[in-house]
Amino acid sequence: MDAYQYNQVLGIRKRRQSYVDIVLPDKAVQETATGVLFSVKDSLDSLNYRYILNSSTYANAFRVDIVSGDVPVAAGFTLDYEAFIPANNGSEMINLTIIVSDNSMTEHSSDNDAPAARDTDGRQRRVPSVHERVLPVLRGRVAQRRRKQPVGNAGLFFDVTYNSAVAEIKRKGQQPFTPDQFLRITIKATDTAGASSQVTSGVVEVKAGTRRPQFNMQNGYTLQFQEENEINQKITILQNRMRVKSFQSNSISLAVLDELSLPFHLFETLVSGSSVVGVYDADLYVKRVVDYERDPRIYSFAIQATEGRTGLTSTTTLEVYVTDKNEFDPSFTTSMFKNESVREDIPTGSILLTVTARDADLNTKMSFSVNNDHFRVVPLNPESKTSPYIANIVVN
Repeated sequence: MDAYQYNQVLGIRKRRQSYVDIVLPDKAVQETATGVLFSVKDSLDSLNYRYILNSSTYANAFRVDIVSGDVPVAAGFTLDYEAFIPANNGSEMINLTIIVSDNSMTEHSSDNDAPAARDTDGRQRRVPSVHERVLPVLRGRVAQRRRKQPVGNAGLFFDVTYNSAVAEIKRKGQQPFTPDQFLRITIKATDTAGASSQVTSGVVEVKAGTRRPQFNMQNGYTLQFQEENEINQKITILQNRMRVKSFQSNSISLAVLDELSLPFHLFETLVSGSSVVGVYDADLYVKRVVDYERDPRIYSFAIQATEGRTGLTSTTTLEVYVTDKNEFDPSFTTSMFKNESVREDIPTGSILLTVTARDADLNTKMSFSVNNDHFRVVPLNPESKTSPYIANIVVN
């Protein structure tokens, strides 16, 4: 007896059910995971289902057992975290959709009957329909592999990078080695859950290589001096003195760069001596008199430190500002200001006359005074720092 005859004899007809969405709990999947990750059957209310993988946001990574509902990693597939994220549009989440076919049978309502068929004796029979539920089964996050890092002092000099599944120890930063330094490198691996393990290599002997000389202020220096300076005047002071270190303890020489520039002909750097082994103090000198009113007031340039024997060099920048010296007396534009006629009953607050003064010094604020209590001086622009300076004589 075939299935159709079996249904007809029992008089059982299947009810057609609508689609139902079920979201099962998220799963965390290690990138090294293999075999069965979970079973869809564990989250459903019936054992009489068939399972088909309908879609996955990470193609070819998983499969579904049609009978058991087990979801394993596909044979020969590796969930590599670094390869997975770009393949999954930058997301760590995998969405699986599994179609579940319900083969159980219950009596159906007449409005949802399956199309009629006939047996060999001419009587109608019902073909059982297949109920499908579309289940977004897994929103899984692929866990990152254990990250590895050097432990202890070795972490100052080395870091760990990844090449596929291999961790490589590489030099990092500019932390200087001491000559003939011995390091024991211990690598610690920690996963995202906080579990860790470590392995220690043998003693590594590190031969210190040559390094470029280094300025004590690698972001540059800011200096200033006042105009009308002396020739070959030193413009560095103790607080902003330049200092250069030779890691090989060789001699150091300094020079202003760019022979075609004005600073090259105006300034000179000289090394004055070594305060400790390999560390040299240096000063900046201005070789001629500078006039604030005629010469540039800001000089930006670079200096270079050159190490003896190795010839290694380093550069840094200088900003030198010239300040104004109050060297000129202010003067009025005329030897006498006068008002030809003034009435004796001139109202209080009236302007008696206006005076103008000049000062050859730049960036100077001018003030006025008068030696008679009957009058006072009111500057037109009391905050002005440029000539001419104008004020009104007002009746008190």
